[in-house]
Amino acid sequence: MQALQVNAEVVPVLNAGFESGATASVADHWVERPGEATNSVYFMPAEGPYDEPGFITGRAASIKSTSSAYIEQVLLGITAGDYDYYILNFSIGYRNDVQNEGDIYPVRISIWDINHDMEIVGENIRIIAPGVDNSQSPNIGSIVNRTAILNIDISKHSNENVSLRFSNQYDSGGLGAGATMVIDNVFLEGFRRTAHWRFENNYDDALGEHHGLPYNQPNFIDGISGPAGSKAIECDSDQQQAIKVPYVQKALSPESFTLTAWIKPYVGSSGAYRAVISNRDTDPRSGYVLYATNTNAWSLWTGASGGWYKLNGPPAEENEIVFLAASFEATGSSGDDLIGNTKLFVNGRLAVEDTGVYYKPVVSGYDLLIGAGANEQVSFDYYFDGVIDDVCIYDDVLNKNQVAAMYAEAFGFIQGDLNGDRIVNLPDIAVLCTDWLATYSIHDFEDVVNNWLFHAEPSNLSFMSYNIHHGVGFDGVLDLERIAQVIEQTGADVIGLNEVDNGYWQDVHQAEWLAARLEMDFYFGPTIDDAFGNAILSKYPIICSTNNLLPTDGGQEARACIASVVEIHNRPVTFLVTHFSFNDQQTQIQQADTSLDISNYARGDMILLGDMNSEIDSEPIGHIKQTFRDSFEAAQIVGYNPGGRIDYVFIPWKFNGLVNFTEVVHTNLANIASDHKPVICHVTVCP
Repeated sequence: MQALQVNAEVVPVLNAGFESGATASVADHWVERPGEATNSVYFMPAEGPYDEPGFITGRAASIKSTSSAYIEQVLLGITAGDYDYYILNFSIGYRNDVQNEGDIYPVRISIWDINHDMEIVGENIRIIAPGVDNSQSPNIGSIVNRTAILNIDISKHSNENVSLRFSNQYDSGGLGAGATMVIDNVFLEGFRRTAHWRFENNYDDALGEHHGLPYNQPNFIDGISGPAGSKAIECDSDQQQAIKVPYVQKALSPESFTLTAWIKPYVGSSGAYRAVISNRDTDPRSGYVLYATNTNAWSLWTGASGGWYKLNGPPAEENEIVFLAASFEATGSSGDDLIGNTKLFVNGRLAVEDTGVYYKPVVSGYDLLIGAGANEQVSFDYYFDGVIDDVCIYDDVLNKNQVAAMYAEAFGFIQGDLNGDRIVNLPDIAVLCTDWLATYSIHDFEDVVNNWLFHAEPSNLSFMSYNIHHGVGFDGVLDLERIAQVIEQTGADVIGLNEVDNGYWQDVHQAEWLAARLEMDFYFGPTIDDAFGNAILSKYPIICSTNNLLPTDGGQEARACIASVVEIHNRPVTFLVTHFSFNDQQTQIQQADTSLDISNYARGDMILLGDMNSEIDSEPIGHIKQTFRDSFEAAQIVGYNPGGRIDYVFIPWKFNGLVNFTEVVHTNLANIASDHKPVICHVTVCP
């Protein structure tokens, strides 16, 4: 999510560290499942406080796996309709109270409807058993910071009182009894729309703060979005009808925004500017207007010192219902103006976009208008002629998947489902082709297909696996800059790193240093204390990550597998980054199987990167190839591929794209920078 958010609010979670409470089975403000408090939930271990610096200290919530054990806290004063989504950050750990306990799965994090005793939204996560034995009971391990994003369908929930719930449910999938999970340091933020005018026989803001006032009394008629029986407003330009919303700067003129509305222009309304929503000023020039222009095109205008910046889109078809979404994303500033990117979506599809656009939020006291423009004039202007429904302002930038989902949900259909059977399959293609033959020329067929897929574009990406040997090269010199240059020269987008130092040999957090040097996101997953392990670098945002310890035998060096969700062009891709044990095939097989278990709960497409310490025809790699395919085998063109290779980029067998080229990088610099050469895979990912 972009950073300039006005309506990001901290949601109070009382006793977030579980530090207060009369006894070990009580934490103030938290409630356990009735009748199970002494058996399934406790808030301080019998052995004394936890001591995991930076993660868990003192008291924490320990929740055993009993299929129904949970803790929850009522979010005081919060109802389900208050926020569009929550971002929850917390620490979570694995604890075995008895020997040989299994994974923690599923851990369910939920926003709960107290009134109806049902879940509103939730997410499952998993932590793999960290290889404990009898002598380590009780222990605590696999401590990670975790982020969960919980999206609320506000159209289905409004006034219900809600709680935050953590539950630890028994895993009956053959993996053994689940272990106790430990939760601490809970931090919750809510994000919401600035305003939403539903026009259900009133002009009120559904969020309760920015109510509209009728100007020349628009009519209420049957709605053009939402369920049957809903309402919309009908504006007559001759009667100069519109809605006025009293000016509130930060709410109605955020620095980054998305506007959405359902529209039906009336026949004969073309030839004049018609504003759907307008919040502007001309002295100084500022604000935004979502127009149907005098040339009958949909258009987003943003005002700034240099004039009006216009993003013109497709035609505004008369008497046709259309869903519009327009956004401005601030990426910088110049004087009093913001600089950023604009996008215009029509019926769930990105129609046009621009970069380097200027915008200045309105700072005057003029009303926001729905169905008219020229806020600064006494009698307004640019009146809309037609139907307007469900107008929203977000102080956030919605991505194309979110916009497409809004459009599809309003009609109750699935994206690509053309025959109404709620499945996207070959019969839908038959409908597509039939319509094309009846309506289009052969030259239009690509456009028809793109329309069917909401015009999603393929992406060219490159993924790398690189064991950097803590920056020490073949010449025995520790030089992290050489590692950065190798990565930089390849142009890799996402890189899985092994043998990354964080104070073990060198007093430098190497993953953090490389990320800053290459201007990338990163996540570090330790295997030895917090000082040595794996890492991931990404040009794209890393949404969330977990570090999962892998099984090892006896006194072997600890191993782990990172699972990071990366948002690439508005879609989640899960990257697994791992490093298997050396010269122990049975342990490697266990580590391969555990990595596959982790992949079962990945979000979106999956890519597995790492140093497996096993060659391609080995049994551990054979286990991996049940789910993944070596990118060399899938590549259209194969580059340098020496024998004895143990570093891999694996893709799923059902990969939604094309593997163009894979090679082991053997430039002069790569040959000396580490004792391993990086493996890079170039792909085209389909929409």
